[in-house]
Amino acid sequence: MNQPRRLFRIVPPGLALAVGLSLPWVAQANPAADPPSVAEADRIEGLWLSTEDDGIRSHMEIVREADGYAGRVRYVESADGQPLQPVCARCPAPHAKQPIVGMRFLWGLQPQGNGKWSGGRVMDLRDSVTQGTIANAELTLLPNGQLKLLGYLGMRALGQSRVWQRLPTEASATLNANPAPPDRP
Repeated sequence: MNQPRRLFRIVPPGLALAVGLSLPWVAQANPAADPPSVAEADRIEGLWLSTEDDGIRSHMEIVREADGYAGRVRYVESADGQPLQPVCARCPAPHAKQPIVGMRFLWGLQPQGNGKWSGGRVMDLRDSVTQGTIANAELTLLPNGQLKLLGYLGMRALGQSRVWQRLPTEASATLNANPAPPDRP
């Protein structure tokens, strides 16, 4: 007699419970959990320093906007400390051929709690073939106070990350004395 073919094996209840207990990440999402407090979410606000492999250093400012947290380039300098005024040659409109200093390159990040912000977008401003590429963005505040930016298209595992150092508050005074051009989209 022909019986219907089973597509799945039945897992004994004891084994299912043991597997469930060994996978704590299954219970991480808790829709009833309180959203992160404003004070926790605001921990990423301020000035951050990114240093590229070629020694170019950029000062970025993270601020809270209506659509979430965003980042703008405030200052760029060469490896020997000379101010630079790079232009985004490959960026899409309205950023095409615009100065990078003052440009909003990170936007829409929402606090998730536990030192994480996600749901945002980032535009690659590095002078490379990927310049102007807009990708998904996540920020993670690391235990040592550094901020990790992850940009990815599709799979997070194939993304690129950068780790930024927080700049001291005195850096704000210097940048405010030499402000970036007016905000651009």
